[in-house]
Amino acid sequence: MAWELRFPIEKVTRQQSLAEHTYLVAMTVDLLAHHINWGGDYAVLLREALRHDLDELVSGDIPTPVKKVLKAFPEAWEAFEFWTSAQLQKKLPWWKPKEVNDEISWLISIADTLEAVCYLHEEAASGNRLIGGVLEYLKGVLLSKVDKIPLSLAASKPRVIEFVAETLVRAENQNITVC
Repeated sequence: MAWELRFPIEKVTRQQSLAEHTYLVAMTVDLLAHHINWGGDYAVLLREALRHDLDELVSGDIPTPVKKVLKAFPEAWEAFEFWTSAQLQKKLPWWKPKEVNDEISWLISIADTLEAVCYLHEEAASGNRLIGGVLEYLKGVLLSKVDKIPLSLAASKPRVIEFVAETLVRAENQNITVC
């Protein structure tokens, strides 16, 4: 994971490894879950956060536009997922496909996107003006994901919005990467 790099189609001043990203997603989802007083199993949440991008050991970081095209063709996406699972199983015999509930998937998805936004804010603060469009796009994706909160977490939405907003302000003002 340390050798697999993220944002392959973007010009960045500091490369981020999949390992760094995965660690920061796990830290972010832990903070988010505590912030909303989530009542689920934290061991499962953190394990799945650490495993959320394991398939990228096989495929590499697939840019979002490419993922969107693949997902527009469900048979192609399913074939891709089957292939990556089979390849990952060969590399890591202990690995099993993710089996997470809607809450865990959603929390990790929020943390994943929020971490990417924090990283891109760091890039912008370092003088990288080439990533502005991607940064704004991912902020929009993040807000869209917040709106798709699972019904079981609906009562926590104000706390989620508060966490995301506070993290974005810190990222914009203080150049943080750990949310």
